[in-house]
Formats: sequence, structure tokens, C-alpha cells
Amino acid sequence: MRTEGYSETRGYCLEAVLCFLTGLISIVGVLLVGEGGIQGITALILAFIASKEIKEKELKGRRLVILGVVCSIIGLLSYLF
Repeated sequence: MRTEGYSETRGYCLEAVLCFLTGLISIVGVLLVGEGGIQGITALILAFIASKEIKEKELKGRRLVILGVVCSIIGLLSYLF
């Protein structure tokens, strides 16, 4: 097996994916059920954890974290107003 020129691929951070999905669920929850505050807060906590892990382990997923934060803020603001 040749290993010359082989570069280690970096995977996506699991917390970043969960942050994005939870942010989307917070928007959908507000629109369909009227509840989405807890999911929005959870997405923000996951965003903090994911950004720290991405920086430490040099993983992919920074854009997912940003999208998750935006979605969770939209979900939280929709829930509050």
C-alpha cells in the first residue's frame, strides 16, 4: 500500500452537525407547535462546544456552527415574540 502523498482527511465535528440540526428543529418547532426555546438554547450550547472542538482538533464544520447559531437565534426570537 502506498502512503506517499497521502494526506489525512479531516472529518466533520459531530457537535457542529447536531448544532445545525437542533437550530433547524427550533425554527420548525416554533412554526408548527409554538415551542422551540429549549432547542434554540441547546443549539447555542452545542455551538460553543463545537467551535472549541473544531479549533482544538482542526475539524471541519465551522459553517455548520454558524448556520446553527443563526437558526437558533431565529428560533429563539420567534419563540419570544
